[in-house]
Amino acid sequence: MRHRLAAFLVILHLALAAQTAPEIPKGQALSEGWKAFAGGDYPAAVQSARAALKGSPGDPEALLLWGRAALASGDLSTGTGALRMLAGKSGTAKDHRLLALAYAMAGRYAEARAERELAEKAPGASAEDLYALAWETEEAPRRAALLRRLEKEFPAEAQGVGAEAAAWEALGGAVLNRLSSLPSEGAEVPLKTLYDLEWAVAKAPSGEELWLLVDTACPRTVLSRETAERLGLKATLASRPLPGAYPQTPPPAYTLLPRLGLGPLSAENVVAVVVEDSPGLLRFREGRTVLKGILGMDLLRGLKVRFDRQKNLLRLLPPSAPPEKLLDGDPASWSAYPAFDVHGQVFVPTALGDKARALGLLATGCTYVLASEAALPGTGLRAESKHAFSLAPSSFFNMPGHSVGTSYAAMDRVRHGSLGWMEECLPPVGNVRTVPKDARVGFGPALGVLTDLPLYPGPLGAEVPAATVIGKKLTDFYAVALDLPGGKMYLKQVLFAK
Repeated sequence: MRHRLAAFLVILHLALAAQTAPEIPKGQALSEGWKAFAGGDYPAAVQSARAALKGSPGDPEALLLWGRAALASGDLSTGTGALRMLAGKSGTAKDHRLLALAYAMAGRYAEARAERELAEKAPGASAEDLYALAWETEEAPRRAALLRRLEKEFPAEAQGVGAEAAAWEALGGAVLNRLSSLPSEGAEVPLKTLYDLEWAVAKAPSGEELWLLVDTACPRTVLSRETAERLGLKATLASRPLPGAYPQTPPPAYTLLPRLGLGPLSAENVVAVVVEDSPGLLRFREGRTVLKGILGMDLLRGLKVRFDRQKNLLRLLPPSAPPEKLLDGDPASWSAYPAFDVHGQVFVPTALGDKARALGLLATGCTYVLASEAALPGTGLRAESKHAFSLAPSSFFNMPGHSVGTSYAAMDRVRHGSLGWMEECLPPVGNVRTVPKDARVGFGPALGVLTDLPLYPGPLGAEVPAATVIGKKLTDFYAVALDLPGGKMYLKQVLFAK
């Protein structure tokens, strides 16, 4: 009842706001609005959408622009209201999928599932819609059925889909990425520190140690190809980019871990993206090697999560646990901030220079803080090229296809949907564009004025763009707790966090 009343009030507000917008021809308003959206000027995009709606009430493109611009600035109430109006008016599969994303950003997972079900039934679903919907369900039979539907309705676009469908059909009625039930007191997963990054010590199906980099910017579990091969796991090539993929993302390979041990917990049928990697294992000075990968948010997004850096533990609590339990009974010593689940990646409101209304990607697996060059307009910050600017902290992960001496190497890790290994997307030597000084970036206490802020050149994020990547350079000395179902992140400064 509370959500329905709030929805009615938001829709009423949107209708009134549209009527107060200036008179501009719809075509001009939308053109200016999408240009502003691409440049990260979301308030201007909202104004343009309102202007278009004043002349053409209920226009689907204007509602889409308004909804996406509001989501990108962290205004979930307005964004969800606009997208709900859009879904009610045109009702396409894409409309319902985008509304499902808005609900998931707010931690309203049941409503997100309901919208995805409506998207499956909506007329005119494209091959892209069906493939994305298949990957957005964790039920193997349903995933297989959606892929078979794609194969039947779009045979010209279904190359490789049959093999994928057969792989999911072979699992029978399995539920994917199924984590064992948490006890009310929660569970603790040991963490190890390596390359100044935090790794969860997991158990592979073989019983071998598997170190997984804990990365809030990675939507899925990831394994190096050598790790997958050593475990005898067969990889399947995806026929399309996975949901939430960045522009120009190639289809990845993926595999299935039948069982994964995480401290006292276990996960079954864990879907893991397989990436090329050399070396494919963690190698220690004494000659020991360890299997490696990334612990993505696919297993953690429905839980409350606490990074206890003083005890080297990842604390996991059920979503029903009260905040006091997550925050050691002392919520007054923590600062709370909004946190949004965007396809399993953790987004937070962030400042970038003079721009205060933007979203950043919280990346616990990334050492650096970076910014999108596309987001610089309106920030007061200027980019410059700088020669021989080194950002390589280690050689623990090498990406193929580096083109040293160019502005950037191929962002393979980002394209795979993982920012956990983002450091190596920058060449060790080359002309790297940076903001050379006085770059204000971050949020709350994790807000700094940085020198030589590196910039990434391409778009980052799918439906919701990220203006910044907030890595450990800003968050290293804070205890971090996440409550994505409640839409919150908590920070508490601690001395000697490592």
